[in-house]
Amino acid sequence: MRDAIDALEPLVAKNIDALSELFLAPAVVALPNRFEHQIRDCERIQSELGVTTSKCASYAAHSRTIFMCAASLGANGEGLARAMVEEGSSAQLASACGKAWTAGEAAATRAIRMTPFGTPKILSDVQWELRVPMTGSERELLASLDVELSEQTPSGKPRQDRFACEFDHAELVHFFTNVEKIQTQLDALI
Repeated sequence: MRDAIDALEPLVAKNIDALSELFLAPAVVALPNRFEHQIRDCERIQSELGVTTSKCASYAAHSRTIFMCAASLGANGEGLARAMVEEGSSAQLASACGKAWTAGEAAATRAIRMTPFGTPKILSDVQWELRVPMTGSERELLASLDVELSEQTPSGKPRQDRFACEFDHAELVHFFTNVEKIQTQLDALI
């Protein structure tokens, strides 16, 4: 999201209303898909924001990135604005994105949920690590499970997801009886 904020920030000073109308609102409406401007929109964008036709697609993609992040975070408009400010966004851009997200969040979220995604197309390797420290007495044996999944993204940067939970003794035994099935399912994705 940081790159998207950095890319859109210069447009805030030029015309925040045009940015909202021509990039932010259409990005929310089009989710989960990308959107492209019509020729007449590109002419208006050039006159109001000073953006060339060749840059329109880039700004549209950055706008989409912000709202896809909002959807993945499960954030409402205020939550998106707060997250953007934490990432270094100006209050103006964060507010404009928050308003655009509030206006179209329900429809966008519904469209995203209805989109089948299938299996990951770029998953080449899954590595996971399991740590189970035991605490408690014989009768109240507890375990804390931390699983870390990592995968390579197309840009070459590793993406890591962490999962943590606690088990009592019976749940821990059940987990270990299924751990091979979990690994088999992960291996099937490769």
